[in-house]
Amino acid sequence: MQQVLRERKVDGEELYWPANYLAKKCDPLGLRWLRTGRGRDQGGLQYATTLELFGKCHYRPAIPMLVDEALSDFSGNVAAGASDSLDSLYPDHPVNLDSLEEVQKYYCGRARREGFRVRCGRKK
Repeated sequence: MQQVLRERKVDGEELYWPANYLAKKCDPLGLRWLRTGRGRDQGGLQYATTLELFGKCHYRPAIPMLVDEALSDFSGNVAAGASDSLDSLYPDHPVNLDSLEEVQKYYCGRARREGFRVRCGRKK
């Protein structure tokens, strides 16, 4: 699968499935590809499980994508997957955040304090 991803072999799904397969094993190559957000054309339920892999694998480079894009996705499943992943990446998070807006604001601040460049809801 690493060779398929490295060589960018056409698979009809823009390499989502090989990347996702590798990411399930916490392989950095798969996680790096998925971090780009190119797999978002998958359904919300599928993509949400993909986002959770970043937290499971403690893959911090995905934090800007999770904060800027996935956490405010139109799919509630995707936003929940991003939130779950961020919860794993920041295990000391408060448990009393009641709204998605509070969750977004909190993780935006955490990402900025950690030195990540995030837009936090502002357009590019």
